[in-house]
Amino acid sequence: MSWKMPFWYNFNALPLAAGTANAAPTASVFSSIPLTSQPDADFEALRLAYTNTDPRVYLNFKDSTGKTFNDDPGLDARLYCGQLLNLGAGGNALILKNLAKPIPIPANTSFTAKMADFSGAQNNVRLCMHGVKDMPGVPPWVMRGRKYKEGGEQHWTVPAYSLGIAANGNAQPSIAAPARRDLFITKILAIRTGAATIEMNAGGSGMDLQNSPIHLDNLTGNIAGYNQLLQPIYIPALSSFWMNIVDLSGATNNVTLHFEGVMKEF
Repeated sequence: MSWKMPFWYNFNALPLAAGTANAAPTASVFSSIPLTSQPDADFEALRLAYTNTDPRVYLNFKDSTGKTFNDDPGLDARLYCGQLLNLGAGGNALILKNLAKPIPIPANTSFTAKMADFSGAQNNVRLCMHGVKDMPGVPPWVMRGRKYKEGGEQHWTVPAYSLGIAANGNAQPSIAAPARRDLFITKILAIRTGAATIEMNAGGSGMDLQNSPIHLDNLTGNIAGYNQLLQPIYIPALSSFWMNIVDLSGATNNVTLHFEGVMKEF
């Protein structure tokens, strides 16, 4: 038996060396950004997003067996990845790119993203894979013996405000589930005045939901383009969902997050 939880893997090139402006992929030099997947569960990548100094980046993926998932030498990330649409005043909309078929990454194996800049300048690139972990065992709400009341399910929205984060500073907001009610978060929305990263830890389980901090613009946007989660985030009654938000803008940053989903009474 198994159950699925949302998870995010990040590949960061900070910075990616400057390439030749508008060069073809065959004339570009690729840098390898490897990771080893976490040992607790297999992962399926289902969506891609990236942030950058300049969007002109080529990509190439390879798994632990040497299999590639695209024609060599590389893909234009502007066509392969979702991007953020700047709507002004921090109200950015994230348009995620759905993959035609999941990319499987087995537990405790290597996976490499290769990147090449073709903007002609040093480029800070953060690539984020949105997907699900296939967790072994019974779901945690089953393990807790939950028997939800008939008619005891309702829509629920929880805000998390981190207003006035100091330049290059951090804030650690949290949200909590009430007594005898579990939360299942299905949407994440955000407005921010500056760039930031976020880490999330699932309440009650102690599980991190990412391998490294996620650029907020790779995770979510505003009402015009937000993150409809691939699987709910489960927050058991009387437990907290913890976040760490770190400013990248070098200026005071106001971040507002909304977590929408379902509250189930037992």
